[in-house]
Amino acid sequence: EAYQFLLHSVLSQILNYGVRYYGLRQNPCRLAGSMGKPGVRRLNFWTLEEFQKVISLLCKKDYYEHYLFISFWLLFMTGMRIGEASALHWSDIDFETGLLSITKTLYYRTMTDYKFVEPKTQASIRTIYIDSDTLNELKAWQSVQQQVLPDCPLVLSYNGTPTSKTTLPRALEKLSNLAGVIIPGLFEPPVRILRATIPENESQPNFLILI
Repeated sequence: EAYQFLLHSVLSQILNYGVRYYGLRQNPCRLAGSMGKPGVRRLNFWTLEEFQKVISLLCKKDYYEHYLFISFWLLFMTGMRIGEASALHWSDIDFETGLLSITKTLYYRTMTDYKFVEPKTQASIRTIYIDSDTLNELKAWQSVQQQVLPDCPLVLSYNGTPTSKTTLPRALEKLSNLAGVIIPGLFEPPVRILRATIPENESQPNFLILI
């Protein structure tokens, strides 16, 4: 219920922005009423500035750091779950239309024992639009990755296997400490990055919520 409340609140803010600046007659969220209940758990979030502090520590000239860079960039810009991003194949991305299809998630036990499975709910199967900057970053990573791993089908892979469930959280914890960005409870399961966009510059997200 806390998650429903969060989604309702974020959507309501977006629609309020449409009412104020784009001539939307009224906010449907207000007509529908509240949804869910506010949780007692603290809402942890990154601002764009904090995200940039962390991402700036990575050097894309280094192969592994480039992999971390695209991993965190993709999570920040799309709001995908880590399991969804780890299961992402290049064939799931249409570089012509900018559409990304999310149809599976990763079940990971070891480097040799993993499988791609359907999401728990039908609502998790979705298609999202990726901005041009993210598309360019993905193309750049694909070019670098293919020099090391020709024909690798996975987007977030540096060694030919899917990203483990601990790789990115551990790296992000280390980088956050180096950048002086503190995110209490970041790695309490489940780790989820939800991007909410209500910007003046619509190509940039205002904040990153981790729940």
